[in-house]
Amino acid sequence: MRLKPLLALGALCASLPAMGQIIPKDAAVPVEVHKPKGDFAGKLNGAVMPAGKGWKAAVDNQKRLQLMVPETWKVEADPAGEAVLRVVPGDPKTSRAALMVILATPRDDDPLEVDEDLAEGYAEGAADLPELKRAQFQLTDSGFVMARDLKFALVGGTMVQGTKKQRETFRQAQLIYVSEDRVVSIQFAAPQDEFGRYADQVARIFASYQNLGVVKTEQ
Repeated sequence: MRLKPLLALGALCASLPAMGQIIPKDAAVPVEVHKPKGDFAGKLNGAVMPAGKGWKAAVDNQKRLQLMVPETWKVEADPAGEAVLRVVPGDPKTSRAALMVILATPRDDDPLEVDEDLAEGYAEGAADLPELKRAQFQLTDSGFVMARDLKFALVGGTMVQGTKKQRETFRQAQLIYVSEDRVVSIQFAAPQDEFGRYADQVARIFASYQNLGVVKTEQ
């Protein structure tokens, strides 16, 4: 399966947040990361969906998805239209960190969900993607993630951006979710020296993802 490539820093986006918070009954169930590798994977393991004071819902009702983000983070529209949600910590005019959600339609030969083998294979093959090779991608985090009733692949790493004369290393973390009707990529990127400042909040944001209007079935 050819999943969505990891973050392209030049194409970072979103819709306006809804005022209310939709909190599922199983919101307090902690995230499980199987075969975690990396410090961010460790932060995500055990994270719980945030709610209440200090957090707000970032929602795209048309696409039926929601994330919880800190109240101080700003939700922006993407002029390129690539992502359905883009959220920026601090002042959007000066912040160089951003979180975005990209939604794609599955192909006929795509799997119906992420499993441990797919998560491991995606992480191992990330550095071989042409766009990441050019960015000198180095893997920092991976794992098979179970967040309530959802399953994800976690991939994180560092990338070099800019020209030969002026280069800078960015670090990103990404969750990939696959189902019959959608492939979702949740991505956060920041300059490497800023990533740690946001890592705890990003882990909780990742833990909050949910599909809206989906009827759960007994397993």
